[in-house]
Amino acid sequence: MSYILPAVWARVERLYFEGELSLRQIAKVCEISPVSLHKRIKVRGWPPHDKLELDGDASVRARLRRAIASKLSRLEKRMEKPDTDTATDSERQAREFGSLIATVDKLDGKESAWRRSLISTPMDASTAADNGEDHVDQWRAELAQRIARLGARGNG
Repeated sequence: MSYILPAVWARVERLYFEGELSLRQIAKVCEISPVSLHKRIKVRGWPPHDKLELDGDASVRARLRRAIASKLSRLEKRMEKPDTDTATDSERQAREFGSLIATVDKLDGKESAWRRSLISTPMDASTAADNGEDHVDQWRAELAQRIARLGARGNG
């Protein structure tokens, strides 16, 4: 059995407690064997993955991510159209953008609280860079880029 770096275990733990990937997917993404993952779960006493409940917040976080993706897609489609918006359309778009930002803020609060309370192995920036960010961090980076593009189009 080969040695698995602590940074890899930190990533495994994050993905496990996010509750969005299956155990098989976690093992594949982290490039570890399913057997090693199952042993780690048992040794650490993690709750069963299929019964994982994080104060109900796992489903809330997933629902917020879906809402954000949906709102962002609608805004992007609308902004791809030529500038023939009426004042009412522009106002509605501004409200939707405000709603999107409020939802992102709500998700940020939920994820920050979750990470503080459940993650026992911190992953610093250099470790994350060496081992690749987990999928939520990648999603957040892509989200920030998409919102920045929308903001640039709206101000342009």
